[in-house]
Amino acid sequence: MSAFIRKNLTFFTFHHASHKKLNLRITPVSLFLPQFFSTLNPNPNNAVYDILVHKHHFPCEFSSRVASQLGDLKNPERVNSMLSFLKSIGFSNPQLQKFINWRPILLSYSLERNVEPKIKAFQELGFSPSDISNMISACPIILASSLNNFIIPSLSVLKSLMGSNAALLRAVRRSPRLLTSNLKKTLEPNLEFLKGCGVSVDRVHVVFNGGHGNAFISKPEVFIAAVEKTKEMGIAVSSKTFIYGVLTIASMGSKGLERKMEAFREMGFSDSDILCMFQREPLVLAVSTDKMRKVTELLVGTGKYDASSIVGHPLALHYSIGKRYEPRLRVLGVLVGKGLIEDWPSLRTLCKSTDDQFFKRFVGPYLDHLSDVSIPKVEVKA
Repeated sequence: MSAFIRKNLTFFTFHHASHKKLNLRITPVSLFLPQFFSTLNPNPNNAVYDILVHKHHFPCEFSSRVASQLGDLKNPERVNSMLSFLKSIGFSNPQLQKFINWRPILLSYSLERNVEPKIKAFQELGFSPSDISNMISACPIILASSLNNFIIPSLSVLKSLMGSNAALLRAVRRSPRLLTSNLKKTLEPNLEFLKGCGVSVDRVHVVFNGGHGNAFISKPEVFIAAVEKTKEMGIAVSSKTFIYGVLTIASMGSKGLERKMEAFREMGFSDSDILCMFQREPLVLAVSTDKMRKVTELLVGTGKYDASSIVGHPLALHYSIGKRYEPRLRVLGVLVGKGLIEDWPSLRTLCKSTDDQFFKRFVGPYLDHLSDVSIPKVEVKA
């Protein structure tokens, strides 16, 4: 199948004492030399800086900042041992930079006491090297959390909920923060309340597998308020979307919810529009305000879609402008301009069609007419 083409639709200071006399104040060059050379060689004599730059090949600026934050460690070789160990189990330099940025002090932790036991626990449960590195780089606080007080009890609770190691692995991969909370005080009472409302365990599993597990660890009073608010906003407990409404509101809080609704109002949506969108697609409220504004402006700006189109298909607010909307709108604009099609597709078709589907309907039949539309190539399955 042919490739689907797409568009990237980025001193000296002096003082006049008089008209006849000019006083120059000159700072001796020697005073600048220490500062000058320190910028060329940041953290000279700093063992941590040397380890980061010369042994592990991190950028100089990053290494200088980390070394200064760690100060004078009594045993800088710990940094080397920690990094060497983490690399040996699959961490890449970008992943290491991510978690070091979050808390540089982790590099000074005892490898034997603080880190190796946690890694061993994950390995015994069946986590692969990539699972472990992705999980910790996404949630570095795992390395700072107590193995006995948080991680092992959390794994036990999740294993009981999910029923198998495979399901447990999926849940933790998607929501690593689950390992850093006291699940007996958050997750367990929240799930019990949901069950009491009539939400099935199977529905909970679907949500966990979809990567929304973190929202279950809200404080119980926040979670209960979110359940009541979701009912108030018109989603029935029996609906498949109910649990997503609860999780969305629980993660936002009441103030965040009101701010998001006000942003929708400012864009011209009525309260009934907002409720309608929430009932159809609760996660629409989780879209950032900036993104929903830009998507709305782009779609309405075409003159082919309006606010009611978005209300009818709120999922449209989730898709990427650069990767999905701009290339497709450019192609459609050319086709309409050349009289090759009369009507634009519905908003649902525009945003939900796969690349393959869009190519077969709007690109393949008109390739000769789109030769002047420069868009990057994306492979389309035959």
